[in-house]
Amino acid sequence: MIITNSSNTSIIRSKIQVFFDFLGDHSRYKIAYTAIALSCLSFPAISQQESSQTQEVSVSTLEEIIVTANRKEQNIQDVAGSLQAIDGDTMDQLGQVNFESYINTISSAGFTMAGNGAIKIGMRGVSNITGGSAGVTDSVSTVAVYLNDIPIQGNGPLPDLALYDLSRVEALKGPQGTLYGEGAMGGAIKMVLNPADSSGFEANVSTEASTTENGGAGYQVRSMVNIPISKDKVALRLVADYRDSSGFIDNISTGQSDVNSSDVLSLRGILNADITDKLSAELLYLHQELTLDGFSDYNPDLGDLESNLLEDRYNEVDFDLFGLTLKYSFDRANLVSSTSYWANDRNYFDRSGFTGFIANFTLEPLGLPTISVTDPQGFTINAEQNSFTQEFRLSSVGDERVDWSVGAFYRNREQKALGNDTLPTFQTINDAILADSDFYGFICSLVELTLDQCLFDSATDFFTADITERYEQLAFFGEFDYGLTENLDLTIGLRWFEEDVDVTSIQEAKALIAADFIFLDIPRKTETELKISEDGIAPRLGLSYRLSDNKMVYGLASKGFRSGGPNFESGRIPGIPESFASDELWNYELGFRGTWHGGRLVTNATLFYLDWEDIQLNATRNNSSYKANGGDASITGLEFEIAATPSDRMKIGVNLGFMDSELKSLTPDTAGLAIGSSLPNAPDFTASANFDYILSNGLYDSQMVFHIDYRYVGSQAVQAIDETAADGALVADAYSLGNAQFGFQADSWSAHLFVQNITDERAVLNRLYEGFLQPGVERRTVVRPRTFGIRLTKHF
Repeated sequence: MIITNSSNTSIIRSKIQVFFDFLGDHSRYKIAYTAIALSCLSFPAISQQESSQTQEVSVSTLEEIIVTANRKEQNIQDVAGSLQAIDGDTMDQLGQVNFESYINTISSAGFTMAGNGAIKIGMRGVSNITGGSAGVTDSVSTVAVYLNDIPIQGNGPLPDLALYDLSRVEALKGPQGTLYGEGAMGGAIKMVLNPADSSGFEANVSTEASTTENGGAGYQVRSMVNIPISKDKVALRLVADYRDSSGFIDNISTGQSDVNSSDVLSLRGILNADITDKLSAELLYLHQELTLDGFSDYNPDLGDLESNLLEDRYNEVDFDLFGLTLKYSFDRANLVSSTSYWANDRNYFDRSGFTGFIANFTLEPLGLPTISVTDPQGFTINAEQNSFTQEFRLSSVGDERVDWSVGAFYRNREQKALGNDTLPTFQTINDAILADSDFYGFICSLVELTLDQCLFDSATDFFTADITERYEQLAFFGEFDYGLTENLDLTIGLRWFEEDVDVTSIQEAKALIAADFIFLDIPRKTETELKISEDGIAPRLGLSYRLSDNKMVYGLASKGFRSGGPNFESGRIPGIPESFASDELWNYELGFRGTWHGGRLVTNATLFYLDWEDIQLNATRNNSSYKANGGDASITGLEFEIAATPSDRMKIGVNLGFMDSELKSLTPDTAGLAIGSSLPNAPDFTASANFDYILSNGLYDSQMVFHIDYRYVGSQAVQAIDETAADGALVADAYSLGNAQFGFQADSWSAHLFVQNITDERAVLNRLYEGFLQPGVERRTVVRPRTFGIRLTKHF
């Protein structure tokens, strides 16, 4: 299309300039007003074009998005709930490869990432508050993560899969307990893969090269091949992705530059087969290897992106997943069987202030120099987590007055973890013990050890923890949609679950360090066995009314739940309870979903209120930390989503989230918190906007395309804190990020130049203070600095 009317061209240009102007303004809410105005004011220009008799203008509409959030295919605008979808092709074109690259485009989402890559996601202010970066003795995530119909979240950090060739990502906001079960209190993120296509051959390859300021060069190679094995019957789809990312943190103590480099290898295969006219099967295998050569945190007191830790920190994660999905079509219902198994192995080494604190109890009496902040001290963790799940689901088909889905779910999940505190100065302690063997032989006898047993065998022979957790869950669920009238629908859902938890723990202080534990009134060695069992229900009730064919209002009440777990210190520390119970919340929301101007404008809005009870929080008793059901909170919020195609050259999207969270009550042991404080990972305002424009015809039958996006995230606590007394130590300040991309795009190829983090912001993703019972130095994690790159893609 060529626009010849100069006034219309001027109007479009002026709107583009408005967009650039608001990108330069970091005011919290100005993005909201400007972007909404940009979306709405574009349509008068279209009307002028359509009424003109001298132009031939083809105005495009927004592409229809089909989702499976309710475990059935629906147009996203027909879903009576708050839901966003991100198109997989768009993600590939923009190089969005992980949670960090797209999570802030979801309104009311909070996101933090520790230096070791451990991710924590909050939706509508609901997050895993007790979750740590080590991934051991952790609560379950409050946001469910699904790959197709396979739940892949467990204890500890969420798996951050590098997925190329996605169909889409669906973000379901609010509790999804009926259909998605335990762990979906705040919402669910569902990553939907492209299936193998038996209709024809298809392949592509994409390469990317980039350079990061204060860092170095990085590259990525991604490819997909779709092979029909039997025409319209059987096909195989293979996907490979390798990414090498440059580090950008310099260690001034060792003289190493860019210590936090990383690489990811992801391999995937999907085999789809139509066995009969009624029976189909999908076999899935995925393998991913992640290696972090160093951590992405630094000490801001030293300088920009500089650290001074002597530990050779690393994180290695291997993830394997197998899935088998069978579908059988009856005359009036579809039966789905989803079977899966995944294993997540993690080898991890980080700095530990606890190590130095305990070691100094030994070094000081020996007359040796105590360990300082810059001395090597840390812990290693080898964690193996695996999960087997089986789900059967029977759903109605057709345009019946009653639309229903019932099912059964079983999961058996296990995590084994072996942790060792390390002390590289162990030989110095051994020499001092042997130099005065009579005295230290007597000290060792107090803890029933010989002199030889008081010596360190290696740097890891300090303190060990061997922990095994087993979770077994059975659930039954059903959801029914009933058409009360032609325009009014009633939704009723219910899920019942029962979970058994079986835990064994062996913790032991070794060598002379055991004496320190005696002096601290802590047993040298403890063996703990815990068994926990609980059950519950998660109901859902909704009403939706269709104002017209493309506009709907709805009301919804839903309950979310999360299982409890064990307190591993209960066998060692008097007074600590053996376990903590499940927490739950009720979500109440009113929403509107509307499509306007023949499909060229979509506006969605949701008002919600959450009442969260018995929140799993960290508590303190007898100078030891444990997990407790520590209090209640309320969360109120408002979400907006706007998408528009003012012309076939222009596309605009805006997502806004306003949120107010507050702790309403607390139990006595939750020290350090205060009633009235906001929840962590719950920014009070989030905004994102994107703008796409086709500038003109490009080279070799291509289109010249331009994309820019902007994200704003309000300040948020990264841990639960007392805001009435805090000095901001654990608060991540508000930040703004912008990205841009320009290039050429054709049916069989594309080439793009891009810049990420245009203004080179040091947007804080996490803050912590290293130390144990003493002030430590800050370790701050930020987004990747400004990065320039080129991306080339070829389709076959």
